[in-house]
Amino acid sequence: MIVCYYGHVDVVRLLIERNADVSQAANNGDTPLFVSLSYGHNDIARYVDITRLLLRGGADIHRATSNGATPLSRARELSVADCARERTAAYLVLQAAAPWSPATHAVWTAVKAEMDKL
Repeated sequence: MIVCYYGHVDVVRLLIERNADVSQAANNGDTPLFVSLSYGHNDIARYVDITRLLLRGGADIHRATSNGATPLSRARELSVADCARERTAAYLVLQAAAPWSPATHAVWTAVKAEMDKL
């Protein structure tokens, strides 16, 4: 999980190649994907790459932390962020959430419209 926080893309890739559990939670319930979305590295390329790798590796977007937050709920929050880095990560997670509930579909439509502007 710490490798997600610090943006070590190659280490994340290696761990996934070695069949690491990409949804393994820490004691507080944070998963690597939740950490990446919440505290991701400042380098947009690393941040998006890690998010993409975790999703392709099968990260559970619905796994809740100890306070009930999920990567999907975090993505919904980020979808309205001013930062392109956060909207891009939200876009990836929301894309992985299909098929969507009506609420998720509404968020997806708004995020996609913003992403199309970039």
